[in-house]
Amino acid sequence: MLTPDSPLFEELKNDVRQRLEYEIHTQAEDGHFILNWHCDEESARVWKSIWTLDVLALKQHGMIENIN
Repeated sequence: MLTPDSPLFEELKNDVRQRLEYEIHTQAEDGHFILNWHCDEESARVWKSIWTLDVLALKQHGMIENIN
């Protein structure tokens, strides 16, 4: 995961922010983030959880408020 303290962040920060903004705008109503690939139902359930946790990097980038 590319965080603000990663060595390549400065070079890629505009791309990272653009991608995170896209994820915010395409978030499902139930709160998960939509997968951009096809898989069976059980795999989708697991990957939605993983993907949602990864996208919560939004907090590290100052794009969402604290999560309780």
